[in-house]
Amino acid sequence: METIILIAVGLLLLILGYLIGVKQKINLVHSYHYKRVAENDKPIFCKKTGLGTAIIGGTILLIPLLTILIGAAAALTIAGIAAVAAGYIVISTIIKYNKGLF
Repeated sequence: METIILIAVGLLLLILGYLIGVKQKINLVHSYHYKRVAENDKPIFCKKTGLGTAIIGGTILLIPLLTILIGAAAALTIAGIAAVAAGYIVISTIIKYNKGLF
């Protein structure tokens, strides 16, 4: 059951990252995260935010496979490191282009 949930959440975040980063659907990001982003910065804002979201989604998708290959503890450690790195990408992008987190 947990594998199905991980796959569903991973796919959802991967699709969301694609829609934000590639399709430039900035409205999928909460408005207070982009309301002060300059119009000419919105494409790079979307690209970086979408990339971070997609990395988190892809990492979640890999957890079941990594668990089989290297064990649960190592898989979750790798997933945690990747999630922190991707979260840093998203948060630093929001802070840089929105002039603050809120």
